[in-house]
Amino acid sequence: MIAQAMSLPRQRDGIGALILLVAVPAGLALVLSVIDLIHLLPAHLWWQALTAPDTSDPVQLLYRYAFLPRVAASVLAGAALGLAGVVIQHVLRNPLAEPTTIGTNAGASLALAAATLYAPWLLEGGREGVALAGGALATSAVFALARGRSFSPVSIIIAGLVVSLTFGSAGALLMALNREYTEELFIWQSGSLVQNG
Repeated sequence: MIAQAMSLPRQRDGIGALILLVAVPAGLALVLSVIDLIHLLPAHLWWQALTAPDTSDPVQLLYRYAFLPRVAASVLAGAALGLAGVVIQHVLRNPLAEPTTIGTNAGASLALAAATLYAPWLLEGGREGVALAGGALATSAVFALARGRSFSPVSIIIAGLVVSLTFGSAGALLMALNREYTEELFIWQSGSLVQNG
């Protein structure tokens, strides 16, 4: 009974810390977005530009068709990446598991580099399918390596780091040797929000 009573304040402290950990960066991102938006368009024109932009004002058109969609895409992408990380950690029962430590990012990057250089026709339908296939292949390699140890959390992380370093090195080598063809991949790896291509 006493142990239960003592654990409640700890749980509340943990929830408060979690809320603070989420609220501070979200608030900072919101403030920075508003500051950036004020530089683009005065605040009194925001509603007009959102609902019925003046087509003769390029700034209002930029606001509605460039700035706001990018903000929305970045919020959705960040939320999806966060959710993917939580799902991976929950399914693998490992708090260290995430797309970087299990090789998914490196596999996607290597697949895109190889497709860009040796099979550009694969990219005609977009980069997403190639990146997904590369990430899935890398993750499958991690599970194949970790299978011998019954998928223990430590073996998954070690196998993931081996695959991540191997695929990451191969992708970096391809991009370094063919820089003029893979310049766009450097931008993609840093989190490009380009929505049209």
